[in-house]
Amino acid sequence: MRGLVILFSLVFSAIGYCEFNGDYLGDGYTQMLISGKKRRCQKIYLSLVQKTHSLIIKDGGYFCEDMIATYDEVFFELVDNKLYYQDKLVGSINKNKLNLVVFDQSDNSLFNLLLEKTKHKLKYQEMWYQHEVPQMKLEGLLKRQ
Repeated sequence: MRGLVILFSLVFSAIGYCEFNGDYLGDGYTQMLISGKKRRCQKIYLSLVQKTHSLIIKDGGYFCEDMIATYDEVFFELVDNKLYYQDKLVGSINKNKLNLVVFDQSDNSLFNLLLEKTKHKLKYQEMWYQHEVPQMKLEGLLKRQ
């Protein structure tokens, strides 16, 4: 009986960590923070696969008037609610929130992705910095497909 309780505990823990699984689609806007120029984003999309010990961004991107971006598949290791990319700590995740920060030393740029989940919706916020100065913000509300 005790073994069964432990098994159920492990299964429900694994299910609890799988909060971000799914394909999400929505719209929003992007803003160039220095010039103030805003663009409407007709499409923001993201496909996530979360397992007990990993998170995979399968696909993603956005179409914001004349600005288009797509993301390749990226694999993150998940250990104690922390996200690692190639053994480097790059973010954190819990039941409803994912925060990813990537710094590129080659051009002193920083990318921050913040996802907040409520039921079947995902609040999407992406920020880009250059030399610690905010350059661009993209925000949207995505629905699970």
